[in-house]
Amino acid sequence: MLSFRQKPPALVWYRRTAAGWDAYVVEKDYLTIEAGGAVHDIDGDGDLDLVFGGDWQSSDVWWWENPSPQFDKRVSWKRHVIKTGGKNQHHDQVFGDFLGTGKPQLVFWNQRAATLFLAEVPGNPRAAGVWPLVPVLTDAKPAGVPYIEGASAFDVDADGRLDILACDSWFKYTGDKRFKQIQFAVGGGLIFAGYFKSSKYPQIVISPGDAGGRVRLYECVGDPENAADWRAIELLDRDVVHGHSLQLGDVNGDGHLDIFVAEMAKWTGRSVEPDHPDATAWILYGDGQGNFTKTELVKGHGWHEARLSDLDGDGDLDLLNKPYTWETPRADVWLNELPQSAAKRVGADTSAPDADAASPDEPLRDVFSLDAAVAHLDNIAASWQRDRKCFACHSDYAFLETRPLVSGKTPLHDELRAKLEQLAAHPRNVNFRVTEGVMVACVLAQNDALTTGKLHPVTRQALDYMWTLQSEDGRFDWLKSDQPPSECDDHFGATMALIGVGVAPDGYAQTPAAQAGLNKIRQYLKNSPPVNLHQRSMLLLGSLRIDGIMTEADRKGVIDDLFAAQKPDGGWGIVSLGNWQRHDGKPDDTQTSDGYGTGFAIDVLRQAGVSADDRRIQAGIRWLKANQRVSGGWFTRSQWQDSRHYLSRHGTAYAIRALVACGVR
Repeated sequence: MLSFRQKPPALVWYRRTAAGWDAYVVEKDYLTIEAGGAVHDIDGDGDLDLVFGGDWQSSDVWWWENPSPQFDKRVSWKRHVIKTGGKNQHHDQVFGDFLGTGKPQLVFWNQRAATLFLAEVPGNPRAAGVWPLVPVLTDAKPAGVPYIEGASAFDVDADGRLDILACDSWFKYTGDKRFKQIQFAVGGGLIFAGYFKSSKYPQIVISPGDAGGRVRLYECVGDPENAADWRAIELLDRDVVHGHSLQLGDVNGDGHLDIFVAEMAKWTGRSVEPDHPDATAWILYGDGQGNFTKTELVKGHGWHEARLSDLDGDGDLDLLNKPYTWETPRADVWLNELPQSAAKRVGADTSAPDADAASPDEPLRDVFSLDAAVAHLDNIAASWQRDRKCFACHSDYAFLETRPLVSGKTPLHDELRAKLEQLAAHPRNVNFRVTEGVMVACVLAQNDALTTGKLHPVTRQALDYMWTLQSEDGRFDWLKSDQPPSECDDHFGATMALIGVGVAPDGYAQTPAAQAGLNKIRQYLKNSPPVNLHQRSMLLLGSLRIDGIMTEADRKGVIDDLFAAQKPDGGWGIVSLGNWQRHDGKPDDTQTSDGYGTGFAIDVLRQAGVSADDRRIQAGIRWLKANQRVSGGWFTRSQWQDSRHYLSRHGTAYAIRALVACGVR
């Protein structure tokens, strides 16, 4: 989305296609739009709307109503007013639930008023006029810069609530629409937070915008509400000149957060010569321990409000830049050319050997140990992040859904939770973005339910974003890599959404966005009923907390059929739960029990209300105790091909869930 303030159209959306970029006019009229902007589903219809503010010539802030799916290249989106009148210039906007109401608010700067405003979204924003404004900060005149800019959102004090970052400060909500300002830095501007190492509190990076000065990282060494407990670390060995680009993201795909910072080459319009010929763009690669390797991306280019995003859909972060007055008009895309994408296809199975792949020949343990099972769960999640730097259903997602049932108070849990929050806060435009969007949201929701019992603001953001990925027919266009049961059909995505929304704390399922999305899922399920016992079991889990999904009689039918699929040795096999065709053409083993089948069946039956003392459940528990492998896990043969049996990992998670559900400790 690019804005133009010298001639109309004022806003143009460049939509990526297989052949290039198609231009859609969002605002046909002439408006003097300031830098910044934000997106959010303002009207609750499931798509992202757009917010921009006027520059030094305008006192307005506007939002544009997304017409999805009725896009027309020639027809502008409908424009609404958020603010009009008062002082001019509105640089930077950000959405977040800063008041803890369960609904995001808009925070924006009004530079000429030297005020940071908060605006609650009206109940009917399409019909509302201007939005009610509450000042968060007035008389904002920091030293060393011509005017203040920069605003973002992050949970700075790790209390589960989003805080505001602006004016070299963070703002903690204290009630009654009032905020406490903790100013821990001076002379900055652009400001973002993230975890550059394992720590209780995030680190904060500040760079000058329309000024010169140092780029610094601030870390809390005590109480985050005490400004003196924030320690500054210099990131570059010289001042940054008009450093009007600052972004955080995992640029090299190693699983650690990196920093992109760049300078303007020209900020005046009086001559063609650059004001700063040696303008530099840097990437500071983080190592996950708080250390950085500095690299120069380019020198002599002008940067202004650059953005990190996956622009070509290959799973890594690219750069979008439009200069201020340097060699304008122009916009540049810088493509990240990693040797191979760090964002591998979720759960990808190839024929290459894997050091920690499960084996059907692994010996059984002499004595069952839940501790060994949990240690194995930890090891596979940690190794997957270390080696693959991505989240997968069978490893990290399963870990976050399962580990808190035993104990979530571990550094690994906190590390993976923080990484998933980062992924939720910065969704990637990858070819499996729908699958990733649903999984991220629903795993965070389940993790919230198992840990704090409160809906984290980032989880709410992820769940709201999930609905924007839903098709009109109610389905989610799922990753179909022919790897049952989680990567083969759209039904899995629909039931995952039901489960995640159903367990999401704080009544999220009753929000307008959730209700609209759930109604679409109900219609999809009516048109696409389950075709195997695994799908029916997932649907049962979704129906436990979401009405109108399955009748009591249907649930009883699933319970009866699960028990009918139990094998004489007390276990279950995943083959008995599905009707899938193997990719390698080999015959299925219909006789053998496995970890996934047994753990999954018991977990479903227990959640459905079957007593842990039921003799059939106890037979399954005996099978799990007798068939644990030396590694601590349980073997499950891949339903794709006999190379990597990653399904064993997911099966181990289900086995732990089943054991804990039956009181085994």
